[in-house]
Amino acid sequence: MIVTDKNYINNGNTALAPERKSSEDKRYKVKQEENEKLRKLRQSKLRSQAKVMIGIALTFTIGFTVVYRYSSIYNMEKNLSAATMENDNMNKNNENLKLQLMKNSQIQIIEDKASKLNMVKSDKNQAAYVDYNRQTLKSNNTVDSKKQKSIFQQIKDKLF
Repeated sequence: MIVTDKNYINNGNTALAPERKSSEDKRYKVKQEENEKLRKLRQSKLRSQAKVMIGIALTFTIGFTVVYRYSSIYNMEKNLSAATMENDNMNKNNENLKLQLMKNSQIQIIEDKASKLNMVKSDKNQAAYVDYNRQTLKSNNTVDSKKQKSIFQQIKDKLF
């Protein structure tokens, strides 16, 4: 049987390794290159998707922070306006009270009201004087302090 398609070279008793066709090697290398290109393409797509997701997350975070700050500023302004309104109301009430005090502190008005109530001016003989320096009622503080001192003295006596 004669094989003419394949060229094998025989030198002596050892045969040289046959040459393989390069088309199989090329196919393998081409597949590897294609797989490598696909892998790189997938990685680049994943990176771009990750960048987009990070951008979305950052945008959401910044937006949330801005809205939160605006809400806190709004609450502060609301509290400030409520405090200023309360202050204005207090000032108006103070002015009204001052006017009433001035109105009611006039001597003629007081005398008229006293005469309506049948009040009479007191004489010097009818005046009663009170001495605020003299103690009229005994306070219970002295008894409490004695009890406390005695309790402390008892504890001191027991310990020492």
